[in-house]
Amino acid sequence: MTASLQAETTNQVIDQISLTKRTIDQILDRTMELVNQGDSGIAISSLFFRLGKLSAKFSCETFQDWIRDYCTSHPIAEILWQSPITKRCFSKPKGYAGDATLIDYIYLKDENIEYANEIAEILHKSICNSTSCDSVRERAKYFGNLITQISESKNRKISAISIASGHLRELDHVSHFEDKVYHFIGLDQDAESNTEARRSYPFKGLTVLDESIKYVLAGKLEAESYDLVYSAGLFDYLDEKVAARMTKRMFELVVPGGTMVIPNFAKGIIERGYMETFMDWYLIYRDEMELYGFMRELDMSQVASWNIHGDKYGNILYLTVVKKG
Repeated sequence: MTASLQAETTNQVIDQISLTKRTIDQILDRTMELVNQGDSGIAISSLFFRLGKLSAKFSCETFQDWIRDYCTSHPIAEILWQSPITKRCFSKPKGYAGDATLIDYIYLKDENIEYANEIAEILHKSICNSTSCDSVRERAKYFGNLITQISESKNRKISAISIASGHLRELDHVSHFEDKVYHFIGLDQDAESNTEARRSYPFKGLTVLDESIKYVLAGKLEAESYDLVYSAGLFDYLDEKVAARMTKRMFELVVPGGTMVIPNFAKGIIERGYMETFMDWYLIYRDEMELYGFMRELDMSQVASWNIHGDKYGNILYLTVVKKG
């Protein structure tokens, strides 16, 4: 590259950054204005939309490099961090984003939550009522209903395992659990979360293991033991190689005629810009072809059927694979 071309390219980058900074200033200043006017709910909706459009123009790495730091230096950040869900995710008391307590906020299991002020409460509730949070609640309901459906279709009690199980809130959506399930494993590396799961669901046949996904990847679980194998929120954090390896291991756990289900957040969710900027929460968003790629290590001769479908909000994709009987 010639010196003149390098200079031209550098100037283009500088111009783009300057333009982006002006755009961000407009977005954040308007958010602050709406909050000061008492329109905090509208402020969050507008911020989701405008940051979402901005994030679509840049790679995740670009946001990590400077846009997040630029946004969080604005006075609006201190206000947004007053909302418990944003504050917890950004501060990461357990060392990672999206811990089970934060997901409980999304499940609206926060009756005893304390708000610093009215604005903090409005912001928190507005975030938790976003469509992405709707999808998380719908995901829990989906797996709860699936347990019931599989039990009813087989006309017997079933076995199931949830990997990276968190608080197992999908079990809230399974009525008469012990009539439908004879053996259920929850597996999670967070001992505190597992204690909460055991406390909340003291069901006969339910065992919660204090183990990480390495336990699964190492083949420590007995093969062909479960009618249903799933992981509700894990694959959003796994790179392509580990995701394929985990898919293979999970499928090995499925009994003949059983089912494996893997969800993943889809590309294009409007809340992504806010999550990455003010929550420091990064997911790996995927399309249908990338979910299909999870199966590349499977012995497809053992697959009876597979499909990929999206939830009704267009935010989460589900890969379902049925093993031949």
